[in-house]
Amino acid sequence: MKTSFQLKLAPRRDVVCIREVECMLFPRIYLCQGIPNVGFTIDPAIERWNFARQNAYSYFKATPKTTVVGLIMGIGLPACLVFAIVKSKTKENERIDKGLQKKPRNYLAF
Repeated sequence: MKTSFQLKLAPRRDVVCIREVECMLFPRIYLCQGIPNVGFTIDPAIERWNFARQNAYSYFKATPKTTVVGLIMGIGLPACLVFAIVKSKTKENERIDKGLQKKPRNYLAF
């Protein structure tokens, strides 16, 4: 078996064979050759998530289904929330006007 010094001096006959010998002699060095930051572990799930998040614009297609979902979430949901808040405030003001409920104290005004 050749040592690392003899591997450097050996003529380049077969790159695959030399690579296999290097893998056997230096397994840790061979595993770390392609990773620039050895201290970090790369999680494939996080890599897939980042790829999908960064490339969403190039893969997103405006179909009728996505358009309807976008309109519901962008216009319908906020409109329903505003309607519910306004309705509850008008009911509260009516109860205060009739005398059934006391006016709530404003803790922010000093």
